[in-house]
Amino acid sequence: MGRKLKTIPLTQAEFKKNIQTLGSKLQKIEYLNYTKVVLQKKLKEYKKNEGKNNILLQKMVDFAESEINRLEELNFTIGIVSPPDIEKQYLVNTVIEKYDHQWKNTLKLQHDLITSNEFIDLDHKNSKLINKGAAGEIDDTFEANAYYLLKQEPPKGWDTKRSNTGNSQTLFKKQIPKKIEKSSYKVIFPILIFLIFVIYLSNYYTEKKREEASSDELILKSQKIVPEPFQKKEAYGQILEKYKLSIITEPKSAKVRILNIKPVFKQGIELIPRKYILEVTNISDRVVFDIIITNRDVTKNVFFRKTKSYPNGDNYVGVIIDGKRYGKGLLIQANGAKYNGDWKDDKENGQGTHNLANGNKYIGEFKDGKRHGQGKLTYSDGDKYEGEYKDGKLNGRGTYTWNDGKKYVGEYKDGLKNGQGTYTFSDGRKYFGRFKDGKQNGKGTFTYLNGTKYSGEWKDGVMAEKKNR
Repeated sequence: MGRKLKTIPLTQAEFKKNIQTLGSKLQKIEYLNYTKVVLQKKLKEYKKNEGKNNILLQKMVDFAESEINRLEELNFTIGIVSPPDIEKQYLVNTVIEKYDHQWKNTLKLQHDLITSNEFIDLDHKNSKLINKGAAGEIDDTFEANAYYLLKQEPPKGWDTKRSNTGNSQTLFKKQIPKKIEKSSYKVIFPILIFLIFVIYLSNYYTEKKREEASSDELILKSQKIVPEPFQKKEAYGQILEKYKLSIITEPKSAKVRILNIKPVFKQGIELIPRKYILEVTNISDRVVFDIIITNRDVTKNVFFRKTKSYPNGDNYVGVIIDGKRYGKGLLIQANGAKYNGDWKDDKENGQGTHNLANGNKYIGEFKDGKRHGQGKLTYSDGDKYEGEYKDGKLNGRGTYTWNDGKKYVGEYKDGLKNGQGTYTFSDGRKYFGRFKDGKQNGKGTFTYLNGTKYSGEWKDGVMAEKKNR
């Protein structure tokens, strides 16, 4: 204590007056504990001698205890730090008794700290704790609480917050964000920008060269402009001459686009030799086709919903490019047959519907004017086939159903049953096995209506060898 009162009060009023003369709460607690110890000693001596104002001494001891408790509550229930004087051990024992159930670990640190004369000195200039707190070097909660008791303010880097009940406050360490070295940004940022720029340039020129080389190579190879390898190298070293492309449309409002290059189409656009994909649209009509520029200007005529009559009596309505049927169109033949679907190079190509003059109807895929791919053919007599076609004939896997109930499910080749298949007769009998040129050939199993099965070798539709099962 910067200032110590060793005077023992004779009355409670004098006791209160002495307390009021003290400045800090810590000084008051020290004085109360010191006086209480002395009064308790006298009370024990007087009790032995029976008398001598024992009631007054007991009241003063009780007053000292109540004041100590009151001041401890104002200190937010943190540990009491005592100076290293003769009452030190008694004060430590008092604190340990009161908070032993919840502060065992903390009180161990308190005891070690209190008994260290070098750490706490009530003269703030010589106190290591005060100097440590002012420098912001306190990390321990107990040291922060001890600093708060001595200075009545939190140490540097700490702050206080009130509890939910509002009756006490606790100390907590502030979270100080780490400072980022600005100098590192000054070095890294320019390097990052430079690397991005280099990568961008590299990708740009690589892609440009690839496009030019692949486009030129495609045209030169497909058109055989440069038949020999050494001539090709000379062609690459030269600047390719450009040629004009013009598209005449009917109606004139039709829009033209080149799908595989960026420049917008305009009449007479100059292009290097290569293949180009064009799209021409007119309201709901659309046609896509290829052109190849080699060594001359190119002009294409694209007419929508054009009607063309042929010498044999056929009539066509649809898209026509340079006099050839292209895109969507309808052909009505002189014999009554109709085809409505896709065209390319004046032939049926793509998806279409063909109604034949004999009443048969085919819906499916076409190639070069022939049925090719998946399709469904319905005959005028009620027979049906659904499956694969090639070059206008049944080829691949398909299902043929006759109007009398017979049915074949299996493989075809050149319009005939060939390969593995199942043939079901109209009465329910069934054959499962190999076929060749439309007849049973190879291993097969025949099942009768009663469930009996015969397996064996077949040849030209006849069982050569059979086994009863």
